[in-house]
Amino acid sequence: MAAGTIHLGGILLGDCMRARRRDLITLALASVLPGFAAAQSKPRVIGLLWNDSVKPSPHIATLLGALRELGWGGDKLEVEDRVALEGHAPMGDNAAALVKRRCDVIACYGATATVAVAKATKEIPIATLIGVDPVRAKLAASLSRPGGNVTGIWTQSQSLIGKRLEILRELLPGLKDAGFLVQGTSVTEGRGQSVEDTNAAAKQLKLTLHRTLVSTPGDIDTAIAGFAKAGLRGVYVSQGTVLAAQSERVVRAMTAHKLVAVYPADRFAEAGGLVSYGTSVKKAFVRLAFYVDRLLKGAKPAETPIESPVVETRKSKD
Repeated sequence: MAAGTIHLGGILLGDCMRARRRDLITLALASVLPGFAAAQSKPRVIGLLWNDSVKPSPHIATLLGALRELGWGGDKLEVEDRVALEGHAPMGDNAAALVKRRCDVIACYGATATVAVAKATKEIPIATLIGVDPVRAKLAASLSRPGGNVTGIWTQSQSLIGKRLEILRELLPGLKDAGFLVQGTSVTEGRGQSVEDTNAAAKQLKLTLHRTLVSTPGDIDTAIAGFAKAGLRGVYVSQGTVLAAQSERVVRAMTAHKLVAVYPADRFAEAGGLVSYGTSVKKAFVRLAFYVDRLLKGAKPAETPIESPVVETRKSKD
């Protein structure tokens, strides 16, 4: 056989042909392996799971737009949207539905969604955007080598708690007591980690936090009204996809009761909140598309390092 010539299943492909080597191999395989051509044209399936206040979730457009830039446009991708509107109650069922759908990759936002899917499957690759430490939450063995089927982006929201509390103190000099708005429904240990870390950071600042849990969107107004009734001036809002999904409602209630609040995500600042300190969720979803792309192309989540994006301070334009 001549140098540079490919020979597959009786088909001779010479150097004189100008088509790309990969395309030639694909053509040859399609001619000798039953079903290969059909498999090449079959769209891949991506499952989506998190909480939001509206459907379709605006994060979907961000993720799919970034995936189109990476070549997943047209009919190359099917989307199984299991984004939940109310709390965490359907997470387990939605995770099971995504597994039953045999998704090629499942993209998650938040610890609750990620843990629900991780419990439902050990085989399907999971690309996550998560605030809690994935190692502490037992979703990965390490950041550099996750070791399981979960990889993605850790926003390090917990490690930013101390700075957020410092910002709250700077906004309200002499502050000794503050409200602590906590998402109270979670199937993970992550929420407990967040509460413990926040209390520890507050103790170092000699700041007493008065915690109120919210388990449904309907609890938000009552909880924030309670802070004002107790005579508190400032509020620390914890991380959590339910609270983030209800950002407009949270900010509206804070404004109505003239409370100063510091938020964990840019979505609150975009809704009119005074200041947020954390990663840009929109930019993080763009980056999450990179992980989905790699996993769809065969990268092993166990060997794909978990990364952290850049932290940003956002102030309301109002």
